[in-house]
Order: sequence, then structure tokens, then C-alpha cells
Amino acid sequence: MNTEDLEHNVVRALHELYPEPLDSTLTVPRTQPWRPVRAAAIVGAIVALAAVGVTAGLLETASSGPGPTPGRTATNSPFYVGYTWRLTSIMTPGRTTAIPDTIRADVAFPPSGLLVLRGAINTVSGRYQITQSGFVPHNLATTLAPTSGADALEKLIEDAFAMDVWEGSEVRAVISTDNTLILSVGVYSMSFERLATTPSIAPTPAATTRS
Repeated sequence: MNTEDLEHNVVRALHELYPEPLDSTLTVPRTQPWRPVRAAAIVGAIVALAAVGVTAGLLETASSGPGPTPGRTATNSPFYVGYTWRLTSIMTPGRTTAIPDTIRADVAFPPSGLLVLRGAINTVSGRYQITQSGFVPHNLATTLAPTSGADALEKLIEDAFAMDVWEGSEVRAVISTDNTLILSVGVYSMSFERLATTPSIAPTPAATTRS
């Protein structure tokens, strides 16, 4: 219905509701010019009110919509956050090396947003930023324990956990059907098993270098 039809219907309704008094001395017919004018004003007000109502409804709908995507919280953090994961194997192109239980190397994701990589000899720590496929480590620091004399397995872990490999790199994080965490960075793809929950504050390396 257009505005003219709406105005016509409202005018008819006003005539039916408020007919001219029987004792009226006015000689102007019932369709005198002022009545449609007044009706038009009423129609305008009705249309304006309707527009306000529609606008308010749209605003209310918008306010109840999904809105901006919220930042990650404790309830929607990635599956690996809040846990310590023990390194079980390192895969490089053409080779897979198992890590025995006698060598303690792990990665921890405290809820505070820290990242801790504890290798066979040194520890790397810093922070990380969540991405669609995993995370990006940044502001990393490392302890400076000498690696001379390390055996081949310890040297492989130190190379895979090296600060230069992780700093600013896109780390891909996936979990397999047996709850194994797989982190891929550089030429390394590492498997981890979950050990335990991780406290919010991670230890700070005693001697560090920063990127």
C-alpha cells in the first residue's frame, strides 16, 4: 500500500469515527479542504511513528545479533592451552626419530599466554599469538647452557627447539585421534603426549638472549 492509499483509508476512517455534528451551521461540505489536510498531517505522524518503530526493531535485532567475534577466553582456547606436552618423536624430511622417556623434553602452554619449550639442555620461553592454524611465538628468550658434548639425540632436540626456529614462525598445531599433539614448524614436525595441566606462571630462564 502506497502513501496515497494509506492517506485515503485514514481519511475515510476519520470521517466514520468523527462525522459532522447534526446542528453544525457550517455550509462547507463534509469533504472540506481542512479535513484532508489535518488527516494528511495525522497520516504523516503515523508514518513517522511507524518508521521509528521499524528502526527501533532493526536496532534491537542488530544488538541481539552475533556482533564482533569475541577474543579467546578460558572456555574457547585451543585444546593444547593449559597443558604440558612431552615430546615423543621428531620428524624431518625422510626420517622419524622417537624420543625415549629417559629424555625429558616438553612444551607448555600456561593459561597466562606464555610459551615454554624445555629441550634436552636449554629452555626457550616467551609468548604466542593464536592463529587459525596454530600460533606464532614471539618475544622468545633462551638459556645459554653449553651444548658441546651433547649426543646426537640431544642435539636433534636442541635444533628442533631452537629459538631461531620458533621466533615469528607460523606453527601449525593439530591433534590426532589418539590425543597426540603435532606441532609443525620449519622442517620439523613434532609429536607430543599430554602430561598434566600447567600452572599460569612459567619459570623464567636464568640466562637469556632476546631477539
